[in-house]
Amino acid sequence: MGQLRSRISKYELTEPGVFFFLQDIPLRWIARVDEVHPSQDADDHYIFLVWIKPEKHAAVERQVSENLERIRDWDGKVLPNTGEGLIIVSLMTS
Repeated sequence: MGQLRSRISKYELTEPGVFFFLQDIPLRWIARVDEVHPSQDADDHYIFLVWIKPEKHAAVERQVSENLERIRDWDGKVLPNTGEGLIIVSLMTS
């Protein structure tokens, strides 16, 4: 079972290069971001739950996917999810 790190503050989301997968997405579209670790031993795998305004779902998912394609140090992907308003991002070190 995964362990919830915590809610990530909007201030942390603005740190350059840290949450690169959210680059070019207006913060007002993001309601909340949570970081989950799949296990206590998984320092190389991160899962982020990105809660967004439902009407912005398609635009945000597209931008996150584009951002993940540009990064070479991480193996990242958007995981299938249950619907509008939640994007699940999986990141593993390459």
